[in-house]
Amino acid sequence: MSSLNVNTINEYTGANGVTIDGVLIKDGYVGNTVEVDQYLLASDLSSDTDPITTFQRPTGTLQTHAGTGMTYSSGIFSFPKTGIWKVSIMARLKINSNTNSGFMRLHSTSNDGGAYDMILECRSEANSATDRNTSFGTTFLDVTDISNHKVKVSFDESSNATLEGGTASISTGIFFERLGDT
Repeated sequence: MSSLNVNTINEYTGANGVTIDGVLIKDGYVGNTVEVDQYLLASDLSSDTDPITTFQRPTGTLQTHAGTGMTYSSGIFSFPKTGIWKVSIMARLKINSNTNSGFMRLHSTSNDGGAYDMILECRSEANSATDRNTSFGTTFLDVTDISNHKVKVSFDESSNATLEGGTASISTGIFFERLGDT
């Protein structure tokens, strides 16, 4: 067996990284490249919506995504690569009258939208008019097929609730982070 002793291994080109025994080393990351993304609800919703089609990437100072990023089309989020993904939703709900509630839900599919399962729910209830609550939830997904594994978000205003949105900051949003290989 031979041994290679060096102090530095440089990339052949500045964009590809170095692969050693099948493991990519690129810009300080070993094995996995970073994939993070975020979307905000651009405007309020006050009626049942499934799926929500008005998410957009935030444009505030320093807000960004890294890696390829999610694909978002007609309310459906598609993953750019396989792996274990952390997916979080945040819902700012305004209850417009006494003893009412609203729900923001995350749904997943393993068959390109043939059927969806509700996998996470943010619920808000209030006992007085104009109460606002922010709910946050996280789940982990094992994405093994980027053609068929997708997620969507829905809103059920249940009884006189508003899911608050806006572009100045993230009031309601969805967040994606790839944690590693599946």
